[in-house]
Amino acid sequence: MTIFGSTRNVVAASAMCLALAACGSGGGIGGMSGGEMNLAAGPDACFKAVAAEIGNDAKVSEITTMFSPGSEVDSSASEPAGAVTICSAYYQNPEDPRKLLSITYVPALGGFTDPAEVEISTRGNAADFNLDDYLMPLSDVKAAELSQVFEANADKLAEKYSTYAWTGVDLVEPGQFRDDFALRISYVGRLKSNDVKDEGYAIIALDGKTVTEDKLFD
Repeated sequence: MTIFGSTRNVVAASAMCLALAACGSGGGIGGMSGGEMNLAAGPDACFKAVAAEIGNDAKVSEITTMFSPGSEVDSSASEPAGAVTICSAYYQNPEDPRKLLSITYVPALGGFTDPAEVEISTRGNAADFNLDDYLMPLSDVKAAELSQVFEANADKLAEKYSTYAWTGVDLVEPGQFRDDFALRISYVGRLKSNDVKDEGYAIIALDGKTVTEDKLFD
């Protein structure tokens, strides 16, 4: 995870999870089960599971969701279309607000890893860094409303692609190119004209409705 501050300080935090183990302390499977997550449950499937795991009032820095496009869109896809393949979150440690924790959903087990501590490093004056500048309440993120954006673009996507799938719904932190938190959605499709894979994305305000950057069809 990389966070860009308004003063261009950079925070690089990494907590990769391989198989059943997360980096840092913790990393087992524990806590509340996420169940079988799928896009059919809504674009906020991962967000709801994270809220159930850490609480809706938790302060988060980043949430990443990846959905399988299915084999019709991507022959290398091993999961059916819409299945959640990645669901991870970075959030404030409730016991030490100076620190971040991470959790990652393990689809094979239907649950999250135990919280793992995330190491934060900065470029610039480390003394000026304040984690609160890169956190927001999970309850303020209206990812469920993204379904309206999906529906509004369905006809145009169907016109351009023989088949397509939404593949990502992320909460992204302020950075070089934006001053505020935002939602990012992405898709992959096969062009009707030549059957070549194509992709697009859009940046949406936290209300889940207001498109602030539209790269869906560029």
